[in-house]
This record gives sequence, C-alpha cells and structure tokens, in this order.
Amino acid sequence: MSFYIVENEDGNTMDYNGYFNCPIRQTELFDEPNEPAKLAKELGGHVVKLTEEQKVKLPREVGKWVDACHKDDNAQSLLNYNETPYSVDDWADDYENDGINNHFCKLLMQAYLYGWEAEPEAKWYVKVPDSWNGPACEYPWAVKYSDGEGVVRGSERENDPRYQFTRAELKKYHLDSGIFTLVPVENEK
Repeated sequence: MSFYIVENEDGNTMDYNGYFNCPIRQTELFDEPNEPAKLAKELGGHVVKLTEEQKVKLPREVGKWVDACHKDDNAQSLLNYNETPYSVDDWADDYENDGINNHFCKLLMQAYLYGWEAEPEAKWYVKVPDSWNGPACEYPWAVKYSDGEGVVRGSERENDPRYQFTRAELKKYHLDSGIFTLVPVENEK
C-alpha cells in the first residue's frame, strides 16, 4: 500500500477542495491510485506515489505521533497543522524555504504505512562551570546518581553512561542552560 497525491505540471499539489498551490500539509491523500487518477484527468495533473515500502528512522517523539495516528486509523492527521504536536512541526518545518519540508512529510507517510525505527538518540557530556557547586578542581563533569534522581560532579567521563545525557535528561536536570558546556558523545560501539 502507498499514498498518492495529485500534482499539476508546476509541481503544486491538490488540496481537499480540488485546488492547486497548497502546501503539502494540506494536500489530499489517497490510499489507492484510481480516484486520484480520475481527479488528475479532470483537473489537469498527474498522480504521484509518495512512499517506498521500507521502515524509516525517525526521532522518537515523531514516531509516537505516527503511532497515535495509526492507532486512530487517521493518516490525514499526520500532516494536519491543527493536530500535529509541536515536536513534529519543529522537526518537519523547513525554515529556509518558509514552510514544511516535503521530504519529511513523505517520511511521515512512509512510517505510517511501513513502520519506523527510532533514530539513535544524541547524547552529551556536560562540563560544569566553577560557579556550580564550588571550584571544579578535578571534578569538571556532571554525573548522574546511580538511582537517576540527581546530578553531582565527577572526574572521569570516558565510556561511563552515567556521564552521558540525552536531551530529555538535560532538561530534567536543568543542564540545558548556557552556563554548561555540552560535549557530544561520539557513537561508541
């Protein structure tokens, strides 16, 4: 199964009312090619198949939105401005071209049909300033308590997951302010 849209010769997509020149997020989606082929013939356009049959990698928050739409059997909600969560809008927006990035919309549709896998989550080491709990001395790095309920200073950070923070953990422990230095963790295998 794939999704289909109607596009005119200028590359503009057809919206729910049969008009062209709409952003892809207002584009009418079809789950079979016959109806869009009929409309394309009537309105002067052609049918475009949007998805490939393979899982895609998505940020976890975006994948959760795809799952929610799939559970409700509502593919149109995937791209609806009024329904998508901020995290999905933020991921899919194309700020350079003042609008939505069509590539990301196609990935959402592909994930809806064929499934998704979470992208590897970015992690950082957090270097703490001297102003945070006194002079840094030999303890310049933030480290999580073993129970995950707090953060203290630590010395050795290499290959110890207690020193690695995801974006959510940075927010949880209030380490996402400008006083901390974030050092990306390289992909360790």
